[in-house]
Formats: sequence, C-alpha cells, structure tokens
Amino acid sequence: MDETATLSATSRRWSVSAAYDAMQAGSLLYIDIRDGVECADGFPVGAAHVPLYRFDTVGTAHLNAQFVDEIRTLLRGHGCDGAVRRAAVGCAHGVRSRQAVMLLALAGIVVDDVPGGWDGRRDELGRVIEPGWRQVGLPIATKSAA
Repeated sequence: MDETATLSATSRRWSVSAAYDAMQAGSLLYIDIRDGVECADGFPVGAAHVPLYRFDTVGTAHLNAQFVDEIRTLLRGHGCDGAVRRAAVGCAHGVRSRQAVMLLALAGIVVDDVPGGWDGRRDELGRVIEPGWRQVGLPIATKSAA
C-alpha cells in the first residue's frame, strides 16, 4: 500500500481561489508556512504564519523543531475541527506544503494542502502548472499592513 495515499487520505487539495473563498466564508484557516524572509514581498490576507523551515544567516534551511506544536496550538485557538472549520497549508510552490501535510499526519493532525501556494506549483521545467496567490491576483498583505 502507498504510504503517501494512506497518510493524506483525509486531506483535501484546494486551489488558491477556493481556499480564499473558504477563508472569506470562515470555514478555512490558511497557514502560510514560508519563512519570514520569504514573506517580505507579501502574504495572503488573513493567513496565519508558521514556518516549516527556518533559514540561517547563510541561507541553509533547518526544520522548525516547534512546527507541529505551533500548528496544534494554532488549530485549537482557531476552532479548526476538520468538519465545520478546516485548516490548509501553503508555501511558495507546493513542495513544502506537501511535506507539512505528511509531517502533521504522522503527528495525527489533518490539514489540507494548497499546492499553488504563493508563486504557483511548477513542473520540472519551472513552468507554472497551478497558479498561486499572486498569479490569481488575490488580496495581499505586507508586514507594514499587518
């Protein structure tokens, strides 16, 4: 049996537009898992922020050791029960969001994936195959506006 399919069986995939609509309806908490530096040019309006990785001063990524605990606390605080209100993670291109869904599933936490993320999911040649938040033109916040 494919372990990936088993672990993500109860997770959903959202387009950025559908995720935004669900956020507006109050039925989805979007969690941007990009590093804070990556969010300097903006982030989805209304999104929470918990980085999956943190980058050191030379640009090396390190897994955020508190990621699972931070997500668990965030979900409790926002009433995400998986039925009435779901949570979804997004990153830049969908790679880390998939990792986060799997990591959280191993900890018994179900979250959904928004593979388009901020800059769109890309194929092996770097072409956008699923548009991201910016390509679709959804509302963007900046740190100065937050």
